[in-house]
Amino acid sequence: MLILSLGSNLGDREQLMQAAIRALKEQVGTLLECSSFYATEPVGFVSEHPFLNAVVAMTTDLSPREVLAVTQQIERRLGRTQKSVAGRHFDRCIDIDILALDDIVLQTSDLVLPHPRLHERRFVLEPLCEILPTLPHPLFKKTYQQLLTMLNIGTIRHEQVATPALLDALNHLLPQLSSSAKPLTIDALNSLLACPTTKLYTLSDEQGAVQATATLSFQQLLTGTKAWVEDVVVDEAARGRGYARQLLRHLEREAIAAGAKSLNLTSRPSRVAANALYQSEGYEVRATNVYRKPIK
Repeated sequence: MLILSLGSNLGDREQLMQAAIRALKEQVGTLLECSSFYATEPVGFVSEHPFLNAVVAMTTDLSPREVLAVTQQIERRLGRTQKSVAGRHFDRCIDIDILALDDIVLQTSDLVLPHPRLHERRFVLEPLCEILPTLPHPLFKKTYQQLLTMLNIGTIRHEQVATPALLDALNHLLPQLSSSAKPLTIDALNSLLACPTTKLYTLSDEQGAVQATATLSFQQLLTGTKAWVEDVVVDEAARGRGYARQLLRHLEREAIAAGAKSLNLTSRPSRVAANALYQSEGYEVRATNVYRKPIK
């Protein structure tokens, strides 16, 4: 089975992708599966032009080098004039990469199979898992779904220094937490980080971009130490990757280390998915009235 990835971030992206798929069917072999088109941000370079990405699976009688020659000819015919060189990437109207061909392992100056960065690229793994989740990687022997699950393990940090980058990330997430949330200032962030009873955590993806945040607060009471989980939010573009669950489990370990006797949170009934997550993580709904008195 031949597996190819397609991408476009210039011109009529969808039309170019469809034209590439038609050309592949005419010149390479029989199309078995085609993923949905995924909108993604550029990886490895900065551009204002977002990509469409997809993965196709085909049968072919061509050799790897013959497939490479055909895909490069299709790229040129559809208008691509510049290839990525030595890690430098550029905007392109069409990009066709060979991800794998059966179980062939190959390394030459212009072609490596399976693709050496296949397992690192979300824009490849997500569409690939849509059509071939249980297919094993020729070298790693893990399924593509397993590789995507591994990629979805975020990096969690206890934030202690207010930086402009952290402030920007939090202000991107805050409106998704509450429509009435006001932008955070650097002074307010410094005050939060300096609070001895509150810890701020962020979770970053494989590119180092902050995709989620949560706070953990402690109360010393006559009945023991209680920990409160607050402000759990995952960027809407990164939901479904398990980031909120990872954060919750990290906060639970932190609360246990601090000697807390319970871990508490509140959630609006309208947040159906969030409530289902909390209950699946062992949080129990308490038959306790919650009161709030606004202080003017």
